[in-house]
Amino acid sequence: MVDYSKWDKLEVSDSDTESDEEASAPRKHELRNSSSNSSSSSSRGIDYSKWDHIGDEEEEEEKAHAPRVRRLTKDQTVSIGPSGFDILSKAEATRRQQQQQQQREQQELLQKWVEEEQQEALSETGMSFEDAHEWPRCGAVQAAELPPAAAAAADAAAAAAGLPAVLSTGIGKAEMEKRIRNGGVSPGRYFWSQTPSEVTLSLLLPHGVRGRDLRVHLTEQTLRICCTPDSLLSTTTSNGSSSIDGSIRSSIGEHVLLEGSFPHPVEADDDCWLWEVTERRINWQQLQQLAEQQQQPQAPSSSSSTGSSSSDSSSGSGSNGSSSMQDLPQEVLPPPLFFLDLHLRKKKILPTADVWWPRILKGEAGIDVSQLAGRRHREKTQSFKDAWYAAHAAFKEKVKHHPRSNFAALLAAAAADAAAADGDGPAGDSVAAKAATADGHDSANQQQQ
Repeated sequence: MVDYSKWDKLEVSDSDTESDEEASAPRKHELRNSSSNSSSSSSRGIDYSKWDHIGDEEEEEEKAHAPRVRRLTKDQTVSIGPSGFDILSKAEATRRQQQQQQQREQQELLQKWVEEEQQEALSETGMSFEDAHEWPRCGAVQAAELPPAAAAAADAAAAAAGLPAVLSTGIGKAEMEKRIRNGGVSPGRYFWSQTPSEVTLSLLLPHGVRGRDLRVHLTEQTLRICCTPDSLLSTTTSNGSSSIDGSIRSSIGEHVLLEGSFPHPVEADDDCWLWEVTERRINWQQLQQLAEQQQQPQAPSSSSSTGSSSSDSSSGSGSNGSSSMQDLPQEVLPPPLFFLDLHLRKKKILPTADVWWPRILKGEAGIDVSQLAGRRHREKTQSFKDAWYAAHAAFKEKVKHHPRSNFAALLAAAAADAAAADGDGPAGDSVAAKAATADGHDSANQQQQ
């Protein structure tokens, strides 16, 4: 049985104590009295007077948020937005709407441009599962220009149309000129191009070599491209001879594909150079012809000479370098080849000077940098150099006949007097030597000024 006698101490009543008779009463009677006393005491102990003012705060808030009335003129408008409302004149409201409309249009154009650039980048670059995971210094492998079936169909269509097969595959003259612009070609090995700040080398890889097999070691002055020996097993012919030309076995077991020193320093920081493996179809004969045409000097009347050379080539004159890509005979589609594309950044020797490389490595075939297309637009370079040399010679001639300064004359006179007084001894010689040295310094300062 539960004892509820402890509840009696929590009751609030007028009498603080109970009589002994009530305490000694039966349990049933005690429970009944306890229940009645607790109900009566609880009714007396709760104060409900606070409930009378529950609605007063809401009434005060309603009074505080009374509507505020503002009278508008005829040329004013109300614009409601996320940040509230604005009361502006009609002209100001119209101008703000136009600005918002222009901002929205600019954002839409920017978003559209970004999407087009991303789509173009995705369409130009393909991914290969074999080489996409390779890191570091290796990018994704670009897809071949055409699959074998499509390449054969394009070759047949080009032959039926009377065009070279290579043109039907997208390898045009402009694309080839871009790959060797301001650079050169080593047929069957590599081709390279350059800009005032960068150099790009495309090295032909042996059959079976992929990006994971390559090692590129680069410093400011040297370059070394190697591949693992396991990747060259498939390149050995049936008679046991290797199909790799120019590869060298290094001391650590790697095959060196290309090694040498740069003609000028490059930026060797990891953020300033990278390499990637690409697949493309290259016609070395046409590439060599374009490189030779690039090195031909251009006369002032370039348009007339170009027209005459084109007419001679169309008539079948057969002069060296005058044949264009359309004059080449029909040929089969070039096979797809893998190249290592190395992108380098030239190291600035002077902040405002551009260094043009005559060759990609010392000892390789060079080019005439004076005939580069990137420099032909500077027609006044030689005349400026001639004017500079002439002005420098005139300045030296003028300084040579310039009279000595007073300080040098006084010092020479003092040295002469000291030498005459002391004789031709060592002291006189030393004073004369000092005077001559001071005179030389003074004339040098005049030349610098």
